[in-house]
Amino acid sequence: IVSVTERVGDVFAFADQDTVLGLILRESISRLPSTNLVALKSYLNVQVADINTRYRKLVSSHGSLPGQLVFPHGLKTLPMFILSAEKTGALKEKTVNSDLRVESLYRLKTYPLDKLSLYLYPVLFNLFEFETGDCETDQETGYFTLPKTYPLARTSLARGGVHLIFNGEEAYLWLHSDVNPLLLQDLFGPTVECLAQVDPKNNFLPELDTEISLQLRNLCKYLSKHYRVSPNRSIPLKICRFSMDRSEYDFLELFVEDKSSDLSPSYPDYLRTLHKLISNKLENAAPALPKESSNLDNGGSSTFAQRYLHF
Repeated sequence: IVSVTERVGDVFAFADQDTVLGLILRESISRLPSTNLVALKSYLNVQVADINTRYRKLVSSHGSLPGQLVFPHGLKTLPMFILSAEKTGALKEKTVNSDLRVESLYRLKTYPLDKLSLYLYPVLFNLFEFETGDCETDQETGYFTLPKTYPLARTSLARGGVHLIFNGEEAYLWLHSDVNPLLLQDLFGPTVECLAQVDPKNNFLPELDTEISLQLRNLCKYLSKHYRVSPNRSIPLKICRFSMDRSEYDFLELFVEDKSSDLSPSYPDYLRTLHKLISNKLENAAPALPKESSNLDNGGSSTFAQRYLHF
């Protein structure tokens, strides 16, 4: 059902973030290769700043403090997804294997919107926090109980912990060097007594009759069935042992809220950059418009498009 409104605030309130994200990313990527990566990332940042400048000027100017960074409710995490896109292999400025860059570009341009969001901001689980009943399907309702997820920052990693991260295609199982040997045996079998005995080339968990093994395998099956782009294939696990395996580098690169290896900013630093862009745009904008309600109530001639495109 397509709705029509005379209030610009409704446009922001009911905006579909996945759709907005897909439109911005795919229009921007279409500028390659005539636009270099630095200019393209700057263009993406300007797109996000433009949206929030219009929102601040047209909707929230009377309900927020001067200088406050305010995002539309339906687009609150859009800056995080845009920053994540800038950190993918497609848009990294440092040297990236050409095949990996093309693969990442292909994903950004072709993934369905729900899969695109998961690719840009993967889900992170802490196996220590799995509770009884997690990763099970309720026989009456048919609902699967997902464990708690965590922000993609290194502060979410627990010392001695075991974490699973999934981005829609790959799944990484990270094992800290101080992990409990009993947990390793519950996951990999009684012959594994220490982290060094875990085989990083083994992409699938053995079928053990332990609670944590059942939970992890159930979780991988659920994610593969409902969220993987190729749902007919099971998810291969990439083992990442702390300070031991090369795959740990790829695992840590998924923590998009931190500063990345190519010096792309952390999420707090990125928000500060956006805040500065928005503030500059507001300072350079034309004089403030009257409240939108006054135009409507008094029969003003200003149209929706005129008000939205005022800047």
